[in-house]
Amino acid sequence: DTVGRPRHVRAVAADLHGNVLIAAQEGLYGSTDGGNNFSRLVTGVRAESFMKLATLPSGRFVAFSEFDGMWFGTTSGGWAPMNLGFQGSRISSLRTRGNGELWAGSTNGWLFRTADGGQSWSRNTNLEAAYSNFIYDFCITRDNTVLLAAVNGVCRSEFPWQSWSVATDGPASQALLQASDGTIYSGVPGSTLSSSDDGATWIVSDTLPPDFYAASFVQLRGTTTPDRPA
Repeated sequence: DTVGRPRHVRAVAADLHGNVLIAAQEGLYGSTDGGNNFSRLVTGVRAESFMKLATLPSGRFVAFSEFDGMWFGTTSGGWAPMNLGFQGSRISSLRTRGNGELWAGSTNGWLFRTADGGQSWSRNTNLEAAYSNFIYDFCITRDNTVLLAAVNGVCRSEFPWQSWSVATDGPASQALLQASDGTIYSGVPGSTLSSSDDGATWIVSDTLPPDFYAASFVQLRGTTTPDRPA
């Protein structure tokens, strides 16, 4: 349907103006009223099976399709494919930096970035995954440290990103988030870890049932810590 919410939601992104984007197996759905009403974005969008989303500082959204690569547009339409530059890599996570750069992490352990809105991409060969060949998620902290949520824990690289160190040695980290108070959170099976020193050391901040883990975090407006994952 062109009206209503999709059934197979994979990612959600929003901006500060009430625009909400849903990536789903059925396609892209947009809302301009804070998520009260959605419509399928048909005009200009040919790709299906969208997996990941990000919000650019310009107000545009970025969406990655497992079949048709990266696209950008708005909740009102105008979607167009981006210059890929990373053919053969399946994108597992998207992040934006305050300077406008967009970063993409792949399931084969590579990191890409673009500084021109996706017109050209470069691969960070200095950040080849020395400790992991699969990136679940990553985080660029306020101090420009890059943290990877990987199959063997959290990997860490300080600016200018020339080498990696192991911040947590297993189990697999599934998600990362830096909250507004600067604390960084990592989701691992059975618990949530937190770090107050830019990812250098970690402690257990919350416990979960053994078979549960945080697949993603979201910080609610007006709070200083992320909502506990389900």
